[in-house]
Amino acid sequence: MIIFFVIIFFIIFLYFFFKKGKNKGESIVIKRLNKLDKNKYRVLNNILFDFNGITTQIDHIVVSVYGIFVIETKNLKGIIIGNEDSIEWVQRIYNNKYQFYNPIRQNKYHIDFLKRVLTDYNFIVSIIVFTNKAILKTKTKTSVVYDKNLNKKIMYYNREIFNNRDVERIVKTIELYNLSNDKKVLKKHIYNIKRKLKIQNKKIKSGKCPFCDSKLLKKKKNNNFFLVCEKFPNCRFKMEINTHWWSRWLW
Repeated sequence: MIIFFVIIFFIIFLYFFFKKGKNKGESIVIKRLNKLDKNKYRVLNNILFDFNGITTQIDHIVVSVYGIFVIETKNLKGIIIGNEDSIEWVQRIYNNKYQFYNPIRQNKYHIDFLKRVLTDYNFIVSIIVFTNKAILKTKTKTSVVYDKNLNKKIMYYNREIFNNRDVERIVKTIELYNLSNDKKVLKKHIYNIKRKLKIQNKKIKSGKCPFCDSKLLKKKKNNNFFLVCEKFPNCRFKMEINTHWWSRWLW
C-alpha cells in the first residue's frame, strides 16, 4: 500500500514539474510576442475552446493583416528529433529517450478547431516554437523555430491578406469563444486529456493500436524495440518500447 502511494505521488510530482516548465516556456514566448508592433499584430494567449464537450487549448494566436498565426510552445531541453508526419517525436537527454506527441499534429488539431470558430478566414499559419534549451534535429515543412527566431518568422509573411476590419472581427470572435477563465471548462479539458491518455495506454497494453484498433507488432531496429501498427504505413503509429512509460503522460 505504501509503495502504491509513493508511485502516485511520484506521477503527480512529475506532472506538475513538467507543467511548470511548459508554463515557463509560454511566458518566454509571450515576452517575445509582446515585442511585435502592436499596431500591426494582436496577440492572444492561452485560448480554450469547447465544442459539444470536446475541448482544446491553444498557447498563442497572433492576428494581423498578414494572416493568423497559431503557435504551439514546447519548453524541452536536450536533442529533439522528429519529422512532419511521425506520430511522436523523441527528446534525447544523454542516453535517455522520451517520446512526446508530434507538436505539428497537435497544432493541426488546434487549427482545425479554430477554423470552426473562424469560418470566413482560412489563412492560418502553424508555428512550433522551442525555447533555446533544445537542440532541434527536425525535418519538417511546417515552421519549427527557436523562440529567439519566432518574431522574424511571423514577420516573414508580409503580404496583406486581411484588412483592419477583418482583424477586429477575428479578434472579437476568438475572444467571444475563449473560455480560458471558465474553471469548469478548464477542469473538463484536463479531465479529457487524462481520459484520452488512459484509453490509449489501455489499448497499447492490450496489444491494440490506439489510433485504429489494429494489432500492434513488435519490431527491432538498431538495437531498439518498437511497437508498430500492422497497417503501417496507412496507420503511422509507432512507439519505442524502452521509453520511460511515465513520459507519455506529461505532454
